[in-house]
This record gives sequence, C-alpha cells and structure tokens, in this order.
Amino acid sequence: MDNRKWQANAKASPPTPPASPSVGYPGNGGVSDPPTTPGEWQWYALTEEVRNVIVGGGLTPDNTLNQMLTAIKNGFGKTWQVLTGSRALNTTYTNSTGSEISVNVYLNSNVSSYTSVAAINGVQMVFGSSGFAPGIGIGIYFQVPAGATYSVGVTNGTPSLGGWSEYR
Repeated sequence: MDNRKWQANAKASPPTPPASPSVGYPGNGGVSDPPTTPGEWQWYALTEEVRNVIVGGGLTPDNTLNQMLTAIKNGFGKTWQVLTGSRALNTTYTNSTGSEISVNVYLNSNVSSYTSVAAINGVQMVFGSSGFAPGIGIGIYFQVPAGATYSVGVTNGTPSLGGWSEYR
C-alpha cells in the first residue's frame, strides 16, 4: 500500500498534529455527546506507521495489498550472513541483534566419527553425529532468542568448521 498516492487533491506536505487534541478514545456520539472527529493527522499518522513497516521490511510501497504481511514475514531486513571467518567451535556468542536469529553450521571431518552439540544459554539443544563413516559432514540448524548466548561445540572427534551462516 502506498499511502502517498490518492485519487485526487493530494497535498504536497504532511499535515500537522492538532494544536489542542482531544485525548481519549473514539466514540459514535449520542444525544448530548458529539461523535469523535478524526482528522487528517490521525489518518496520516496511522498510514505512515504502516508505510514504515513496509519500508523497514525492505519493500517499496505500491498497490499490492499484502506488503505489510510480506514485510513482517521477511524479518525486517534480515539476510543470511556467512560468518565462517569470524566464528569458531567451542566459543560462546551473544545474540545482540534485538530479535531472534537463525544459525546454520556445517562440520566436516576425516575421523571415523564425531559428535557436536549446539547450546543456547548454556543448555544443550541440538545434537549432531557423523556416524561411523569418515568424511561425513553434518549440519546443525537452530534459532537463538534475542539476548541469548549460543555456541556450537564438539564432544568427541576433531571435525573442522566447514561453514557458519546466520540469518540476522
């Protein structure tokens, strides 16, 4: 939705907030109670909030009527980032993004078997095992809440870090 495109008579600049607003909740009115009068500012403020969600989700407002939903589903600008060069096994990191992130780690090895574990806030959450075949890699995928610590460790064997990506 592009809240800045109108059928006719659009103004060149946004409206100003009311100087003396009526504070409270809207009402239909009654015999001695006049109905609430919404003004151009209320409509502008509401549609700008919607627009900010759409733009914050990486979209350009247009006439598509599902852009707000799409922006929310897109995670507001999150992208997959390859962090292999800045991450290490058996090291604890903190999700300081302010929102949940997804982590995908790939391990590979020449040993006959190894076991890995992902931990969130020190609690072991995801386990992976290569079985008994040399050269078998495993992937571990998990989500980390905002503010939580996380790590991927190895409990036996000596696999190498093949890749580490995060959706953040």
